[in-house]
Amino acid sequence: MDLLAQLRAGQVTAQTLSPLNLSQYEKVVFVGLGGSIMASEAISMLWPGVTTSESCKPVAVSLAEVVTPGWLDQSAQYIVRGLHLPHWINQKHLIIASSWSGETAETIGLVKQAIAQKIATIVITSNQESPLATLAKTANLPTIMLPRLVEIPRLAMPLMLGAQLTVLGQSVILNEADKFAQALQDKATQEAQTLTQVIGDKLTLIYSSCAWRYLGSFWKTFINETAERHCFYNFIPGALHNEIAAIKSEGNQFCYIVLSDRNEDELEINQLTRLASWFEKLQLTVLRLEITGQSRLEKILYQYLLAANTSALLPGGKHNIPIAIKDFKKNNKPN
Repeated sequence: MDLLAQLRAGQVTAQTLSPLNLSQYEKVVFVGLGGSIMASEAISMLWPGVTTSESCKPVAVSLAEVVTPGWLDQSAQYIVRGLHLPHWINQKHLIIASSWSGETAETIGLVKQAIAQKIATIVITSNQESPLATLAKTANLPTIMLPRLVEIPRLAMPLMLGAQLTVLGQSVILNEADKFAQALQDKATQEAQTLTQVIGDKLTLIYSSCAWRYLGSFWKTFINETAERHCFYNFIPGALHNEIAAIKSEGNQFCYIVLSDRNEDELEINQLTRLASWFEKLQLTVLRLEITGQSRLEKILYQYLLAANTSALLPGGKHNIPIAIKDFKKNNKPN
């Protein structure tokens, strides 16, 4: 994977669209599944937003107001996880629908809902002959047709990230990747070898703060699809109030990965430290992984690369589309 080449290719391809008037939109709604939603998850972590007890409600502002100074706060973002668009969506919202294959039935269904409700929608795919591309063409939706630099959706996250940041007027952030891209790839390749030795055949359970929860999703996606084994993730403080009850000293079949950023809130750092110490007290296999980097973009991309490389080195790991997923989709097509 050429990280920088993908980021720039996504940027260049997205620049073929006419610039958006972001001032007319209050929120961006991301639609997609699996590897195709990873770029949107990355954007959510780039600008996580901070709320306090005195200011816990998102302020209704236009995307232009939050994007222009370099901020896309979580109050202006939403990732659709279900089969239906949220009930509150309206024509002041912008939908970005991503499907690498262009064949994801759930994403196509959501785009059809958006068309019916006359919600502005941008489609991102790599398959010009796909049902999604055909639907977008018929409905005259702006479409970003990405170059097929890779075959697997989860390996195309940087490509889709470059495109989405460009659509949202944030391509300038990609300039910092010029400084660290190659070093990041080399470092991830080396560290993955060490992690693989510790994880071995164990099932992985991943914990992080809420702000970094989608890093756990990255790891889960790669281990599920590349190593074809179970992997689960959770985040504090919720994990400390339920899941911890199931963690026992005889859980030697698991490897617990705790992702922690030393720049996080002190309370979050303390909770993650206590959680890792609890695992160690029970003599369980624990990996304390520091979320490192000079910026949030670097931190996100490093964890992405580390998860990709580690999953490929685990027993049975290979970068392809699992046969089980192909068969399930083929045998469970919507009527």
